Amino acid sequence: MATLLEEIQAKCSPELLATRDHDAIAAQVNIGRIRPSSLEIGNGTVLETIGLEAGNALLDAIYNGNDFRHVRPLLEQGRLKASSPLIAGALTAYVKKTSPDGYSGPQVDATGTAAHWRLYASDGTTCHAQGSVTATGGGGDLTVDSTSFVSGQPFTITGWTFTEGNA
Repeated sequence: MATLLEEIQAKCSPELLATRDHDAIAAQVNIGRIRPSSLEIGNGTVLETIGLEAGNALLDAIYNGNDFRHVRPLLEQGRLKASSPLIAGALTAYVKKTSPDGYSGPQVDATGTAAHWRLYASDGTTCHAQGSVTATGGGGDLTVDSTSFVSGQPFTITGWTFTEGNA
């Protein structure tokens, strides 16, 4: 593995280095790098992502129980790291505890085979996160009872794994 100095020398021309323009050098070195995203969420993201009914049920459980008392302020401030293994594990355990067969509630928008999921901002175009979808046991980031979706039909989320970028 190269040192930072070796990486800078390899990626920057002698002319650029001679300018001592730190911003330009950093921009050149960072080409192709991926900035990690922690996917911090708040109450609104929960409601937008899983819908009003399911989101309210989840938020009610978080706000009415002592198990999530330290999660509440993070949700209110929009700083809950959904990519944290601890948070993902706690929410998955909650879903399994309240619905042993998984969470049912969302409805399918279109008929087809589910292969990926995306988390969009409220503008409907800015994608904050995405991952794979498989049937339970298939190893996807999101697992569902069946990947064969029929428009208007409910489906069951049986598991969700979210890994922070560059982890």
